[in-house]
Parts: sequence; structure tokens; C-alpha cells
Amino acid sequence: MSEEDLLAEWKGRKVTEVHRITRPTLDGGREKTNTLILTIFGTTIPEHLFVGPIRIPTRIFYPAPMVCFQCLQYGHSKTRCKSKEVCPNCSKSAHVAEGERCIEPAYCRNCEGPHSASSRDCPAYKIEKEIMRIKVEQGISFNEARKNYNARNALTSFANIVKESTSTIKTDNENALIAQLRDENTKLKTQLKVQQESLVKDNHRIRENQTKMRDVIIELQKSVLELKQGNQQLHEKFIKEQANMQAMDTSNKITKKRRTQTPNTSPERVEAADEQNDMSSTEILLDISDEETAKTIPAVETNKRSPRPVRKKKLK
Repeated sequence: MSEEDLLAEWKGRKVTEVHRITRPTLDGGREKTNTLILTIFGTTIPEHLFVGPIRIPTRIFYPAPMVCFQCLQYGHSKTRCKSKEVCPNCSKSAHVAEGERCIEPAYCRNCEGPHSASSRDCPAYKIEKEIMRIKVEQGISFNEARKNYNARNALTSFANIVKESTSTIKTDNENALIAQLRDENTKLKTQLKVQQESLVKDNHRIRENQTKMRDVIIELQKSVLELKQGNQQLHEKFIKEQANMQAMDTSNKITKKRRTQTPNTSPERVEAADEQNDMSSTEILLDISDEETAKTIPAVETNKRSPRPVRKKKLK
């Protein structure tokens, strides 16, 4: 799905912007990944979102600290920088042409350590990253997050932070810092493992529910099929009964009609009279071409009984 479709899908969940993360390819281009950055209206972050029936878990996105690529300091971008451009490797004034590489020893102007200003191991970078985490989790501005960090670490300014970080690097406490980082890394791994186990359990539970739903759907389909078959049988039986009733009504009407035509006659005589009428009744078709021929043909009476002979009584 495109970013526009996903934004329309999640509009009801207060999602105001959808951005897909890309990564560089071997041919110098960039390809889209399956990771999305969502902008949520408000401070409440949903634990998961749905794309159709698919449940997708979410996690907080922590942006990288803002660094200026002109002066190599944190807190602003190159477009708003008023300082001169410096070398990203040795932190001196720009002395290398574009496309060439500095051969001077690495030096960071933020913590004065023996590494470039863009190093992820720089203590100043880690402090800025922690401040960014406070900003995101508490939903406050960058300046307020910096004040909270300074108050929590009993520091009052960025200069003190740099001094503290520099002294830590240059003293024997470096091993303690490494051990602390390892402990934090172990804690993070433990948390990730717990989250992975929880996701596995949720996935297993979802599959079990899907299996149960399939079984219920199959049972419902069987019940619907049985109901349809029973309904079909009842319908056929009803049609047969209706046909039988119509035949009976027709027979009763014929019987009543015959009885009304001969009201004073018994049923046996009605049947005999019907048979006699059928025998004495004849239909004749004549083709008369002229009037003379028509006059010579005697009239034929149909549907009439033959007259009974008259008995003569003898006179004494």
C-alpha cells in the first residue's frame, strides 16, 4: 500500500503523516523499506495499528541528534548556521578540496577527543541522543529536555557536560564507562528478548483464534446447508399437497355442478343419465355448397333422448 492509502486507513487513529524509510542500493539509488515513520497527533502513542485484519505493533521513533554539517556542532542545521565551515575530520578550517580526504589526525571539537565529530562513540553525541530520547518520551521541546537532563545529572551548561565527558575519557574511569555501556546493552537485549517472546505468544494466540473461527465457520456452513435441504423438502411437499388440494377442489366442483343440474335425481341415476347422453350425443360436420343440397338434408337433432312408445289401453 502507498503512504496515501495508509494515511487514509489510519486517519481515525490520529495519524497525521506517513513517511517510508528508504535505504541506499548498490547502483547508487534508494529503495523503499517496510519501515514507516508515523506522526501522531497528541502524546498518546498506540501500541499497535491494523492494516485490514493484520495487527502491526508500533514502537517509539527516536530521531538522530541534529548536527550542523558546516560547524559540526549540535542543536541547529547548516541552513541556519552563521559560523565558518570546518573540516569534519580534524575540526580545523576547511582546508581540503571537495572530493578529497583529510590526512590530519582526527579531532572532535565537541568533546576534544581523538575522533571525528561525526563519530557515534563521541560522548557529546551520546548526551545529545539521550536528550532527544527525553524530548520524545516526555513530549516536550528540545530546550526543556536539555534542562531536564542537566538537572538529573547535576549539570548546568553544555560546557560542563563537555568537560565532564572529556575528563572521563582522559582518566582511568574509561573502563567503568565501558562496563556501564555493556550493562545497558545487556538490559536492552533482555528487554528485546522479552518483547520477542511476547510477540511470539501473541502470534500463537492469534493463530489459535483463527483455527477456532475456521471450525465455527465450517459448522455454520454445514447447518446452513442442512437448513436449505430441509427447506427444499418442505417446499416440494407443500407443492404436492397444494396440487392434491386443487385436484380435490376441481372434483368437488364438478360433482356439485352435476347435482345442481338434476336436483331430483339420485346419484345412481345421474351417472346413468350421463352415460346415456354421451352415447346419444353426436357431433356432425357438413359442407353445404348450395341451397338445394341444404334443403334435401334432413335436420338432425342431437343430445335428445328417443321417445318412449305409448301403450294403448284396451277398452272393455
